Amino acid sequence: MSFSRKKISLIMIGVVVLSGLWYVNMKLKDDRSFLFQLREMIWPSEYSQGQEQNFKSDLASIAKQWKYHDLGKKYFEAGEYEKSIEEYKKAIEIAKQEPRDWARLREQKFPRARLIHVYEAAGRFDEAIEQIDWLLAHGPSDSVRLELLAWKNVIMAERNGEYKAALTHVETALNSDDLKKYKYVTQRFIAKRGDLQQKLLSEKAALTGN
Repeated sequence: MSFSRKKISLIMIGVVVLSGLWYVNMKLKDDRSFLFQLREMIWPSEYSQGQEQNFKSDLASIAKQWKYHDLGKKYFEAGEYEKSIEEYKKAIEIAKQEPRDWARLREQKFPRARLIHVYEAAGRFDEAIEQIDWLLAHGPSDSVRLELLAWKNVIMAERNGEYKAALTHVETALNSDDLKKYKYVTQRFIAKRGDLQQKLLSEKAALTGN
């Protein structure tokens, strides 16, 4: 039985594609993926039992993290910043125990992003900047990078008591076409604008004695 060059090429392409899919699936080790389920239908193995356990473990880990996220948010909204910080730190510590590198990094991003605003509200500006720098170093999207850099400029100016400069940075962010299309980002900067305007009024009143 002989094969034409075209058939041999097609066979080789098929082998490469299947091998690539197999490798990706093994690398991800994700029992929710289509490839994993397909493989288990064709070649059932004990591996699926381990994946089921991993999946249950993941769910338990996520449930714990979100419990701390919710508590952190409630404490923040109540103005209890130190308690809020502790809850978000607990979520980060759970994320650090993730066995997979990608999950370990991904699950830290949300609580660290929330910590920026808690630290800033608590006047712990250097720690807020540390969280920004961590997020910037771990591959944010272009829009998130712009938001982080904008907040860093605001917080650095506020840390130095330069409220007018901080307000200028806020206005720049609010006028950015790349940022103002995200409603939640705009809302945060609007809230910050109000806070800074109040600080400027208080500063003026202290200077004039009114």
